[in-house]
Amino acid sequence: MSVTDVAAAQVQLDSALFQRLLDEAALSARKRSFLTLHASHQDPVQRLVIGLLPESFVPIHRHTQPQQWELFIILSGAVDLLVFDDAGKVLSRQHIAAGSALCAVELPPLTWHSLVCEQPAVFIEIKQGPFDAAVPTDIARFSALENSIQTAACLTWLQHATVGDISPFQRNFAA
Repeated sequence: MSVTDVAAAQVQLDSALFQRLLDEAALSARKRSFLTLHASHQDPVQRLVIGLLPESFVPIHRHTQPQQWELFIILSGAVDLLVFDDAGKVLSRQHIAAGSALCAVELPPLTWHSLVCEQPAVFIEIKQGPFDAAVPTDIARFSALENSIQTAACLTWLQHATVGDISPFQRNFAA
């Protein structure tokens, strides 16, 4: 379904859609897929339904636009949301699961974070818009990049990191 079709049609967030997203994620190199619910990148609120598999690596990142909060609502499965300080120390690790006491979390702007999951998960991500493709996501210097030599090791570290742990990954920006 295209973005235009979604904007013009009623969208049902049901088990068939969840399975489709997870099937698409299984075929994706990034092991995740998404359905965009908003009509354009200029919309004041950006809404995505995301299918995420355990093999998916979400680098530690933040959104640099000062108005851009981010809300995660878990629809099926579960994820762990890790929040970091500027030095790469884990400040919190929250287990967010569909139908549980904690099924959603909103992050304030400029928050370093990552997601990991032990089982396939589907969630809604809602962010303040508009989305500006020219403004890159800020990947933390204490995170591996996607498809780098350190990606697998960083994912394993994220899966086991606890509050107080400091990321062992440091990228050197010196020329």
